[in-house]
Amino acid sequence: MEYTREHVAGRETLQAQVVEQIDLNARLHARVKQLEQENAEMMSAAKQVVAEDKALIQQLQQQLAISEAKARERAEQYANQLWQYNRCLTVLNAARGVLDELTEDASPHAAHVRQLFAEKYAQQVSKALESGGIKLPPDADEEFARTLPKTLAFIVRMLERD
Repeated sequence: MEYTREHVAGRETLQAQVVEQIDLNARLHARVKQLEQENAEMMSAAKQVVAEDKALIQQLQQQLAISEAKARERAEQYANQLWQYNRCLTVLNAARGVLDELTEDASPHAAHVRQLFAEKYAQQVSKALESGGIKLPPDADEEFARTLPKTLAFIVRMLERD
């Protein structure tokens, strides 16, 4: 009888352990399912983030390409403006040279040329100031004096009265 009691007690213990193992296995299985679901959700979210990032990168690359094209266009415009400025400066230097020769003596003809220049210069400065083309007369502009000192000296000489 003792053997039967021990056998029954052992069987009950084993049965309790089996129930515990089944319960533990069920909980572990449920946790694995939960983790798989969380992993699937995170993978889905990660794929969405990657897709959004790719779209954003593509958009930024397009904006960069547009900005680079605009910068190249502006650089070309500035280069063309510089060439135009240099051409105008060449013509003005030639005209200045002619006027310098015509006005280098104290003759009445030289005085008349200086007077004509002063009148035309005053008219052009007035028009440019009114239209907003310039902020100051060139002979009063420090930036003009710094960048075109020979032209400023010429203007001052031409505006001097005999």
